[in-house]
Amino acid sequence: MSISGSSTQASLASPEPRVFISYARSDGEGFAKALRQALERENIPLWQDRVAMEGGRDWWLQIEEALQKVDFMVLVMTPNALRSEIVRKEWRYARQNGVCVYPVKASPDLDFSALPRWMRTAHFYDLGYDPEALQRGPEWERFIAGLRGECREPRVPFMAADLPSDFVARPEEFEQIISSLLDERRENPVAITAALRGAGGYGKTTLALAVCHNERIQEAFDDGILWITLGESVTENDLLAKVETLIHALTGRNSGAPTLEGAAHKLREALGERDILLVIDDVWRASHLEPFLQGGKRCARLITTRLSEILPENAIEIPVEALKDDEALKLLRAGLPEGEDAALRKLAERLHNWAQLIKLANGVLRERVKRYNQTLRQAIDYAYAAYTRRGLGAFDPSNREDRRKAAKSTLEVSLELLSEDERARFGELAIFPEDIDVPLSAVERLWQAAGNLDELETEELCLRLANLSLLLRLDLNERKLRLHDVIRHYLTDTHRAELARW
Repeated sequence: MSISGSSTQASLASPEPRVFISYARSDGEGFAKALRQALERENIPLWQDRVAMEGGRDWWLQIEEALQKVDFMVLVMTPNALRSEIVRKEWRYARQNGVCVYPVKASPDLDFSALPRWMRTAHFYDLGYDPEALQRGPEWERFIAGLRGECREPRVPFMAADLPSDFVARPEEFEQIISSLLDERRENPVAITAALRGAGGYGKTTLALAVCHNERIQEAFDDGILWITLGESVTENDLLAKVETLIHALTGRNSGAPTLEGAAHKLREALGERDILLVIDDVWRASHLEPFLQGGKRCARLITTRLSEILPENAIEIPVEALKDDEALKLLRAGLPEGEDAALRKLAERLHNWAQLIKLANGVLRERVKRYNQTLRQAIDYAYAAYTRRGLGAFDPSNREDRRKAAKSTLEVSLELLSEDERARFGELAIFPEDIDVPLSAVERLWQAAGNLDELETEELCLRLANLSLLLRLDLNERKLRLHDVIRHYLTDTHRAELARW
């Protein structure tokens, strides 16, 4: 789309569009326009963004709906299409939905070595580079015959969320994970079980996300990357639903199995011998793992947990502890002016380089610098004084109760930056279950009833909470948010009375 530097095309020639054209607007728009016109002359029904896109509706949701309907994506391959995150997101979503992707050469300057492994083995249609002569291209008839045929591509899911904007690489732990999941040549997947183990808020989930977004991992596990989050209070019905989620991602349909055991058997069949990475996030009990450990001869599992004792005996355990000093400094100064490294390091040290507390402190500093026009030094001094006032002293990060008290003190400093009404609305988010993406539409209904906020006011408050690092994730394109467990536990502890009334 034009707002993102890339675009998609198709047309309303048929009530049942069959083809979706994806391209980078900056260097592929002319070719895509000529291709659309040529396909219309062949009576190939297309989906067209400029005609079909509805004003006022989120553009990416409309792209998703289109890709759920069509059979084929025609990928106009230009140098900028290869670099475009939006085009990549489109072809990834197409593969998730079993849409056949037909790459078309639209430039002689393509770097094929930069392509993902699945695309390097795909057939690239050569229609010629002259947009006005496409129907005379050497492979036009074969191309059209394919688009008129039946698509039989398996679904290739990618279920990992986007990396956070303030992501900081952690090379030591990251390389341990990669070494566990790939063979010695760093090319082929290894069907093993690895686990990231550490306290809450230490960055296990973010590390797992970084692994999923790594090109080597995506190329090795080119049949898909699955992700499921369990949580502390997951029930058997929840587990059944989560197994069904994975089955649907792999097959496009539900198993219909009435029991968890039956669904686990169907998941084993769906995994088959496909090269898949399955991430099982936030596991608390060994019994919760069992449905996800069956079958999949070429499926690797990556578990995140706080507890060593729940892991399978053969799991490779990778501890995730505090950030290294340089990593903590980078995370703490994200979005802040340069300078004051010594003071920032001292503040990070006081927070024991605990990733979640560092993110909260960063939100406080950015608020003081950008909203209140303080210097960075003044903001750091404010944070020190505020944490002292809230009782944040020395604590033992290996002690769970110490961690809880430290999180409480740090969070309360962040909450002081909110108005009374904003704090009340934020506390109400604890009503939503743990470890789920909460639709903004649900938040809007909640806050409309509790505080008379409309859609725009809801979005503005969500942005404010995200800027203070009080949300784990906010996606305004897909219109959903998620709370970190550490923050949600604080909210449920401090708002029990209010939550009971809801």
